[in-house]
Formats: sequence, structure tokens, C-alpha cells
Amino acid sequence: MSRRIPRTTPFIRRPDDLIAAARALLRDRKPEQAVTALEQSPSAVLNSAPELTLLGEALLGLGCLESAEAALGRALALDPTSAAARLGLGRLWVRNSRFADAAAILAEADQLQPDSPDILTTLGQAMLGLRRFDDGEALLHRSAALRRNDPWPHLGLALANFLKGDWRTAFAHYRWRRALPGAVPTPRPGDRVWAGESLFGASILLFGEQGKGDVIQFLRFAPILAQHGAEVSVLCPPDLLPVVPASANVTPFSGPTRRRFDYVASLLDVADILGLVPETVPAPVPYLAVPKRSILPPPPAGTRLRVAICWAGSTLHSNDAARSVPFELFLPLLGIPGLELVSVQVGPRAADIAAAGAEPLLLDPSSRLADFGDTAAVLAGLDLVISVDTSVAHLAGALGRPVWTLLPYHPDWRWGLGTDKTPWYPTMRLFRQKKPGAWEPVFAEIRAALERLAASIPPRPVPEIVLAEADRLNTLALKELKADRLDPACQLLRQGLRSVADMSRLWNNLGVVLRKRRQFPAAEAAFLRATAIDPTPGPVGNLANTLTDLGRMDEARRLQEKLLAVCPPESSSIYNYGITLKNQGDAEGALRAFDHALALDPHNCDARWDRSHELLRLGRWREGWADYDIRWSLPDAGALGDLAPMWTGENPAGRTILVIPEQGFGDTLFALRFLSVLKRLGATVVVQAQPELLRLFSRVTSIDHLVPRGCPSPVPVDFQITFMSLPGLALAAGTHDPVEGRSYLTADPALKPIAAAAIPPGPGLNIGIVWSGSLTFRGNAYRRAELADFLPLAQDPRVRLFSLQKGPLAEDLSRLRAATLVTSLDALTTDFDVTAALLQRLDAIVMTDSSVVHLAGALGRPVWAVLGDRPYWLWGQGDRTPWYESVRLVRRSASESWQSAISRAGQDAIDTLLRDKAQR
Repeated sequence: MSRRIPRTTPFIRRPDDLIAAARALLRDRKPEQAVTALEQSPSAVLNSAPELTLLGEALLGLGCLESAEAALGRALALDPTSAAARLGLGRLWVRNSRFADAAAILAEADQLQPDSPDILTTLGQAMLGLRRFDDGEALLHRSAALRRNDPWPHLGLALANFLKGDWRTAFAHYRWRRALPGAVPTPRPGDRVWAGESLFGASILLFGEQGKGDVIQFLRFAPILAQHGAEVSVLCPPDLLPVVPASANVTPFSGPTRRRFDYVASLLDVADILGLVPETVPAPVPYLAVPKRSILPPPPAGTRLRVAICWAGSTLHSNDAARSVPFELFLPLLGIPGLELVSVQVGPRAADIAAAGAEPLLLDPSSRLADFGDTAAVLAGLDLVISVDTSVAHLAGALGRPVWTLLPYHPDWRWGLGTDKTPWYPTMRLFRQKKPGAWEPVFAEIRAALERLAASIPPRPVPEIVLAEADRLNTLALKELKADRLDPACQLLRQGLRSVADMSRLWNNLGVVLRKRRQFPAAEAAFLRATAIDPTPGPVGNLANTLTDLGRMDEARRLQEKLLAVCPPESSSIYNYGITLKNQGDAEGALRAFDHALALDPHNCDARWDRSHELLRLGRWREGWADYDIRWSLPDAGALGDLAPMWTGENPAGRTILVIPEQGFGDTLFALRFLSVLKRLGATVVVQAQPELLRLFSRVTSIDHLVPRGCPSPVPVDFQITFMSLPGLALAAGTHDPVEGRSYLTADPALKPIAAAAIPPGPGLNIGIVWSGSLTFRGNAYRRAELADFLPLAQDPRVRLFSLQKGPLAEDLSRLRAATLVTSLDALTTDFDVTAALLQRLDAIVMTDSSVVHLAGALGRPVWAVLGDRPYWLWGQGDRTPWYESVRLVRRSASESWQSAISRAGQDAIDTLLRDKAQR
């Protein structure tokens, strides 16, 4: 007899249940789960100020600051009277070191909700960030009086007094940290917490309570208590144990233990109990030990300084956004001759080296740094440590190593204010931000100090045999480089630089490799070193070209003009100067330079190619298209097949012409308009197209036969031509643009229901966004933004955002936890036909330059395209393009952020669309 299986129905949680669950999860300090719950009901969240505030608080707890700001900003726009949204933004801006903005919005919140302890505490923290200590302390005292059991105002008062140097008052307030859940380990039942009693003959267990840097800082007290007659046991994290020395009365261990002690105490509490003040800090260094481990290879011959660097702490630290720095800021230090950089960065940010292509530039033993003993062994073999405020800085200080510590404008309590010295570590020098977020001046100060230090060390001779071997490796690398085998060339040059510190040829050629890889900050570092060793025209010109690549046109132009003033004119150097002028917007100067370069060398294909682009950008079509086919002579040009002769303008009537794609999707979509010219002239048109375009192109009436790219034509062909050669031939036939900027593609009506389900109707505007083109396109770095640059648009409650981003960067939505604020259409956009249907459903698209601009323009959909400071020639000049009447252009200057330009574009789109709706 068969057993009946009961029918079941799926359990679907209602939006109210999800929101209630999110509130409970956030109260339990589980922001990850809270965000997950809210992501399941985006429509219930997006139009409700309380739910958006909840989302913003949860995202803030996760450290997703850009998404949190968008959620909180939208909440405030929905409910301008919301004190809670203002409080959330204030907390976020304090964390981002935007103290003035935080103070302003929190003052508004205080007006709306007077005597709120949370508002007063956060406003007090903002005042401390502005260094208005009297105002900040007054607010924190008010908050403490209103909520007597709240530790946060007392912790703010502790910070204020530590920074001012009043440690006795500070420690009294700092004891309130024990009220924070999990901040201080709870003693076992029966343990007696030490409160200052005599320890002579007694046993005491010391334990850490915060980060490992804190443990290192306060381990100094273990031997001091032992000197007072105590038997001291220190509970250490396992990875710290190798550097904590044991003695007759000090026993480090990593637990657990069943032993009972006479007393237990936090390491930090020892400082409080001893009544520590800046003048009485015990600072005998070293008080940690260096295990005997061999990790570092010998330095390259001629090295004067070996310097360790560490640029990031734990992302879980509440102040990590302020204290960690981009790795690339360290690279220009390599311009100092005789300097070797050694990375002691561990954790996820160690991958920054590979991401920047900087592996050949410095020594990276991070894969061998399993614990602090390994790091200590590395530091012991170096001359200096440069680190942000993290455990590495404390380790170097505790080992008595020279260490330069980079501090944010609003530093941690232990560093005080003003001075470049600290009582904690006599070998430490502090380098402080003068303004919140401003690291560049700090690194300029560090570089100047390093140059002075290196100059004080006499050059070290390099054996001739070492120089000869380095020369041999350079010669081998040049052969690989000329054959465009970049990886073997890089390995050989890296090997050479491991043997000798200062050979200009090695550094220059390494810079060439890195520039070819488009790893421009790393290339700049290599060329800086090469020019510092030997400032001859070759390395200096390479440095100037790299500065152009990096968008630093003024610096590049100054170097190039100096070279041109003293060197005989060469076609290549004048061409490079023209590129800089072109990117500065000096079109006539650039054209003169290209003409001069061609006069010196008529075979300079690069100059002719860029001259063509500039002429086309200026709208000088006939001159520009005349040289456009020079692209087939460039080194990275593709090969044309021999299916048929190239069509060069012969009468096509009665002939069959095969049109093949040549560049990206955008160029194919743009040039599609010119097929109508071939039809008008009587040709039969066969088109090869990328698979993603086939369904869309199947409705184009100018195409007689459509086949996938690379597939044979179904009929014999008389000529072939590439898509981007059509415009010049059309112009020769008397047509500049056969569609005159109007739409020439249609969306498939059968896909309309799919688009409608993905983009439901609503009272506001549905706006699509795209922040990057293809990552494989070599110019993409100049045109791409970040998803975070678009998130401020989500603050407008009249708008709902939809992502049309494809490729790996579509994952940014998950990384930033922005799925509630931006609906992803990635799974639907399997080809351009579906994308076309979605574009028809959207009110507008705000995006950076990619193929979707061309698709939307060809469909006649409203687009606001935000262009970088080096836009594609096709976009011409001004805020309109003759190619697509529905496309508006928003140009970002070199000094403007992407976020600012995108916000301008978004605001103009919203205003225009709403005005048009009102008029209809």
C-alpha cells in the first residue's frame, strides 16, 4: 500500500515579519542577518523612512558606509523631520572623519529631539573630531547625566582627556568600557580582580581585552609586576606567544588553564591601577623578544636602507576607514636611490601588491609571516618600519626598532595630539594628518625625511661581477621585451633588481613592462627610481608619458617641454607631447605636434592614428576619416581575413558585401546605421555579428543575411569591410549620418512582459545605471566609475535604480550590500535584445561610457552619459552628440570626482524627466 505524501505549500514571510525580524537582529548586534532580512523585501523598505533608517544602521554596522549613507539619505528625504535618520548620518560621518558635516546634521537632530543621549553623545564625538574639546565635553557630560548607565559618553570623555594629556581623568572614564558587551573578558566565578593590592608573593593572571596592538602595548607591565614580587602569568593570543619572553616570574601561555590565581587583571587595567601619566610611562625597550628565524634574503648590492611598510589594519576596527591608507601611496618612495621596501602587510590587504602589479618593485615575504615571531624576525633585519596605526607599529616600538607611524587627523587615544613623539615607544616618530583624510602631505613629509636619512648613509660599492650579471639579465630581458613577452622580461628584470639596487637600465625597462601592462602607479615608481639614478632623456620621457597615463598632465607637460628644449627633435617624443596636449584639451596644439611628428617620420602610425581621432572629435570628418584606416598598421591591430577583397568604395550595385565586427559592441552598434547606405547603393549585405547581438540585429531591414561572427557567409561575397570602415566610405558617398541622429533599432515586443515584470510600474522614476564598460578594453580605466559613485542617486525617493552592469563588476552590488537600494537586472540581460527591452521600460539611463550608451541611443531612449577626462573621439565636444539625439553628455573634468559628475547628471535627468512628465 503506497504512502500518501502530504501536500505542502512554501512558507513566505510577510514584509512586516521581515522588518520586525531585522529590528530584533540589529538589537542583538547581528547587522549581517538584519541586512539579509531587509533585502528580502526591498519594496517595503525603499519607501519607508523608518525601515530605511533601520537598513542604514545595519549597513553601518557592517561597515558598508556608501550604502548606509544612501539608505539614510533617502530616509531623510522621505521624512525631513526624522531625527533618527540624522543621527545615523551623523554617526556615519563621524566614522568617515567628516566632522563638520556630522556636527551640522546632529545639531539639527538635537533641535528636533532635544535631550536625546544618543544624539548628544554623537554630537560630542563630532566636536572632539573638530577639536572643540570644551563643547564636546559639555555635550558628553549632558548625555551621561541623562542616561546614567550608558558607557558611550564616558568613553568619549575618556578620549578627550587622553588627547589633552589628562590621563587620570581619562582612565576614570575609560573604566566604562567594561559595560560594553564583550569588550572585556569576564573573569571566572571566584576570580579576584586585582584593584591595586600588594602582589608580593601573590600570583596574578594578566589578559588582553582589545586588539593585538593593545596587548603588545601593555605587555610592558608584566615584568614590572614581577619586579614587585608577583608571579605573573600572561594569557596571550597564540600568534603573539613567540615574541613574549618568559622569565623566572613571568610565564606567557595561550590558554586555556584550570589553574586558580590570587588575582586576575586586564593588561590595560594595570596602567589605570598604577596611576599612569605621560611622564611615568615605563618605556624600557625592547621588552619583546625576536626569535631566531631566517626569513629575509640578503638585500640587493648597493642598498642603503631596508624599510618595512604596512598600510592597513583590520577592517573590523571601527576607525579603519580613517587609519588605513591605499598601498599605492607608498610606491613613489621607491624613487629614493638605495631604498628597498619590504612588505610586512598580512591579511586580505596583502593582495594590494599583486593588484597594483608591484611584485617586482619590492620584497613581499607575507606568505611566510605565520605569526608575530616571523614578523619580528623580519623587522629585526631592517633599518626602519613605516606603518599605519596597527599592531605592526606597536611590535616595532616594543622591539626598539626605529618606526614611523602614520596617524589620522583624529587619532586613537594613546597618541595624544601635536607632538611627533610618544611616551610609549622611544624609537617611534609620529607623522600626523593636518586635515581629515589628507594623506598626500603626510607622504610628502615622509619622503623628504627618507631622502635625508638615505643621504646621510654613504653609498655602498657594488662588486663588478654583480654589475656584469645584472647587465646580462637586462640584455636578456630586452630581447623578451622586444618580442612582447612581458612575463619573462619582468622575471628577468626582477631577478636583476634582487641583485643590485640601483641600475637605471633595469628600473627603466621594468617601468616599460609595467606601463605596457597598464599598471601605471607601479610604472611611475620604476621610472622615478630610474630617473633618480640617471636623469637622461629616455627614463625622463618614460616618466612623463606615465604621468600622462595617470592623468597628471601638468607634471607631464613640464617634463616634456624641458626635454624638447634640450634634446634634438624626435618624432616619438613630439608625438608623446601631442598626446599630453590632447588630453589637456589643447586640440590645436596637439594637432600641430602630431603634424610635426609626421613631418619628422611619415611612418609614425601612432601619430597619424591619434591625429585622426582628434580631427574626428573636432568634427572635421573628411580629414579624420581619411586616416582612420591607419589602425591596421598599429602593433595591436587584428588581422583581416582573406574571404574577399576589401571594399574601398567601388560601385556596390549588384555586389554582395560582407560586413564584419572589428572592435567592441559599442562600435558595432554605432556603425550599424551605415548599412542603409550600402542598401541604398544597391548592395546585398551580409553581416557577421557577435552572438550577443544576433537577436537584436535580426530585425534590421538593411541586413539581408545575418550569421554569427566567424561563420561563413550563406552566399558568395564580392567584397568585405569592417564596421568601423563604413563611416568614411559613407561620407565619400555623400552621407555623414544616414539616420541623422534618430533611432534605428527596435526592441522585441515579445520581451515586453519580461521587462514589465522586472521593472514594475511605480509613481516615481525608474532609472538604469552602468558604472563600467568591459574590463578587457584597454581604455576602460579612463571611463569607468564605481558603483559607490552612483549610490547617492538612491537618496532621492522619487527614483528607483536598476543596474544594467554586466561582467565581474556586477558583483559590486553584493560587495556593497546595495541590493535593497539598486535592483540588479544582470541575470536577465543574456543578450542585447533583452537589454533593449529593459531599456524601453526604463525612464532613463545614467551611466558611464560603454556599449549600453550606443544601444540606448540607437533605440532613442534618454541617456545621460558621464564621460571621463579623456572621452572617446566619437563624443565630440559639448553636451550633445550628432550621432544620438536622445543622448546627453556630462563631462567630468580632471579635477572633478566621478561622484560629483554623476550626481550632476542624475539631478539633470530627474529634473528633465519630471518636467517632461508635468508638461504631458
